[in-house]
Amino acid sequence: MLARKIELSWPVVLGGGVAWLVTLLISVQLPIELSIALQVLYYGVFAVYLCCYLLFHYLPAQRKWPQLQQLCLYLQLVSVLLLFYLSHLNVIFILLVIVAAQVPIIYNQKQSLLLLAVVNGIWAGIFLLFWQQDLYTFALQLSLQLSFQLFAFSAIRIAIKEQHSREKLQLLNVQLQSTRALLSDSVRKSERLNISRDLHDICGHQLTALHLNLEFAVQTSSVEQRQVLLQCKDIASQLLADIRRVVKDIRLDAELDLSTVLQQFVEKLPGIDLQLNYPNGLKVSSHGQGEAILRICQEAITNAIRHGSEKSVSISLSQQDNQLYMRIANPCGNINDLKIGVGLASIEQRVEEYSGSVEFNYLNSDVFEIVIEMPLIQAEQSENA
Repeated sequence: MLARKIELSWPVVLGGGVAWLVTLLISVQLPIELSIALQVLYYGVFAVYLCCYLLFHYLPAQRKWPQLQQLCLYLQLVSVLLLFYLSHLNVIFILLVIVAAQVPIIYNQKQSLLLLAVVNGIWAGIFLLFWQQDLYTFALQLSLQLSFQLFAFSAIRIAIKEQHSREKLQLLNVQLQSTRALLSDSVRKSERLNISRDLHDICGHQLTALHLNLEFAVQTSSVEQRQVLLQCKDIASQLLADIRRVVKDIRLDAELDLSTVLQQFVEKLPGIDLQLNYPNGLKVSSHGQGEAILRICQEAITNAIRHGSEKSVSISLSQQDNQLYMRIANPCGNINDLKIGVGLASIEQRVEEYSGSVEFNYLNSDVFEIVIEMPLIQAEQSENA
């Protein structure tokens, strides 16, 4: 199972380090005699525990190789049990509480509780078989230990849920703002298109009729009137040309500037390493297709945040011969089995709506890649009068 993307604040991590130091200082006075070799082993295990604890939280490679993070966790568990066996000190259980706070970072609730049950079972065996304590002391110690572990486990699990909820809310907020911006832009440009259509259909038609009537009048008029009629004809022709130019400019301006929309979308996602590559002036004639492309990017980012091993996404867009090419990639850890969930199925559906193709690939088993090819829908051409 992949490590969850939960980053504990430095005071929490520092608290674990202080607890380790206090436990070490208390454990200096051992209740039993140990040989020099066992003492070296004892303090060496303390050092191993601290190193694994720090690596678990701060090693950058843990997101690329989540198995390394799992190894650090298991080494901490083994270290705690070994220290407990060597020292005969109940205070060692503090270190087990620290480990219990790290378990939900990697595993879900069922797996975490099962792992903690196994570890506490081993601890109970050491306590009863090697320490030969009475059942009352054992029950008191075990209940105290389990209560602290469950408290630490629950606190971190709540923090994980809170972070996931915050990320989900952040994505929903970005999607809402993007949708609102697209809708506002679509309404504005739709009104301009309606105006351009009315100019073309009404004024263009009337001016064309006026031009024809003036042409007829020029041919049937006297010499004295012909000069004035020719000037009126030239004015009507120039006005008709100006209206056609304005209509053409309005329709060209109605294209969706996809590069600007995507850049605004990126700026609203703090805390995510999002690399966006696209040609300058990338535009889409169809607002529906532009919204579909934006939704594909949003869904890919959401998928990367939920299932990826890093908060890092790369989106590349290019255009060639009326074809749009998209490549979306993110680190995913060592995964080989592709499972098409709701998010990927939604991407497939949006691409197919515009007669495109999509491929999902794993590169070197640690990078998930989405490759999309989609024909761009052309804007409606201006009608010639």
